[in-house]
Amino acid sequence: MQTESGLSHCPQCDHELPADPRYVTWCDQCDWNVDPEHHQVAAWQQRQQQALYRDWERGAVTRPGSWAARAAAYSVAVPVLLVPFACLFGGVALLLFYRPLWFSGLLAVIALVIGAAFRPRPQQLPPDAQPVSPADAPHLYAVLDDIGRITRTKLTGVYLHTGPTIGYARITWRFRPVLAIGTSYWAALAPQEQVAVIAHELSLARSSRLALTIEAARHVLTGLIASFQPGPLDEARHDEAQRVLPSHAGGVISAQDDAIVNYYLTKLANLVFGPAARLYLAVFQRITLRPTQYAVYAADRQAAQLAGTEATVHALEKALLADTGFRALERALRYNRDEDPTTAARRAVTEVPARELDRRIRLTRRCGTPDVPPTYLRLQLLQQSSTQPQVMLTADLDKELRPATQAALSALRQEL
Repeated sequence: MQTESGLSHCPQCDHELPADPRYVTWCDQCDWNVDPEHHQVAAWQQRQQQALYRDWERGAVTRPGSWAARAAAYSVAVPVLLVPFACLFGGVALLLFYRPLWFSGLLAVIALVIGAAFRPRPQQLPPDAQPVSPADAPHLYAVLDDIGRITRTKLTGVYLHTGPTIGYARITWRFRPVLAIGTSYWAALAPQEQVAVIAHELSLARSSRLALTIEAARHVLTGLIASFQPGPLDEARHDEAQRVLPSHAGGVISAQDDAIVNYYLTKLANLVFGPAARLYLAVFQRITLRPTQYAVYAADRQAAQLAGTEATVHALEKALLADTGFRALERALRYNRDEDPTTAARRAVTEVPARELDRRIRLTRRCGTPDVPPTYLRLQLLQQSSTQPQVMLTADLDKELRPATQAALSALRQEL
């Protein structure tokens, strides 16, 4: 039913709904419209996520994945990482040892291009990332040292950027361990919640080697699958060529001919290589899901022990709203020069009503990722027990990070 103030009753169960034009209208009784974009998690993934959750719930898991699960994950990830190197060495071998040269040269170019396109790449920081030294933020580094001693994690630096994420990363080919702090998410966190996020990320660092290997292999696999499939641009060029070609008939090969040939060559490659690549990706996701999600559950438990359950739960809930804070920060930089962007981001997150937060938590049942457990299960597990914090934050870390924050905001303002 529609009223002057908006939708007032659910079309499925006739439950009365509050209408807020700023947020999605949905029903908390039957979950109508909780997911307007209609995401879907594979049934096998939901079953495995539930199985992992039950293991943690009954205390059957004591570490982030058994050695067998980790060994299986490496066994499917490492061969994928060898594909680019095999292509590179194969291309060179074709040029050196195979004749006729015109044929081997064509095959070598294809192999070298594939090897170069899908080579593993080191992690990179956002372009607006600003370094934070121990002299700039002594209290932050003291907290990092306290948590690092407990989690057995060492950092070589801290960087601050404007994005909506906070994460541990190993950057460049030297794999330097750093903490990258996104100020649009950080600004919305209370002091003890900041401790919870730091503890979670440093706890995850213990499985970073496996995570890096899996992520690099996933990049290669998904890139290969995407290269086998005609994309939207290929489809558009093919359709345009089909319309234009009849009026340009002749003996000269045109751009329209090239578009049609490329389109059908891509479809042929997808027909020949696509099924095998997609099957390997499905096996890869099933095998790597277990150890990667175990690591996240273990990091949640460690964060709750160090920062307290309440702070860890609130930090995890605010992570669902981090994109809202980032959009508010961008709007302030673009249109409102009189307002501090970090204040705008903090207000945008803290003013989100509990009903919208509940919708986003329910949405995680449908929006699954292969390497992170759904947030609703992580929250359920954390809320089953209450722990007091071991590490208390008394200093104002935002004040220490203010110079780096201003530098990062200036960089983003120039980019915008």
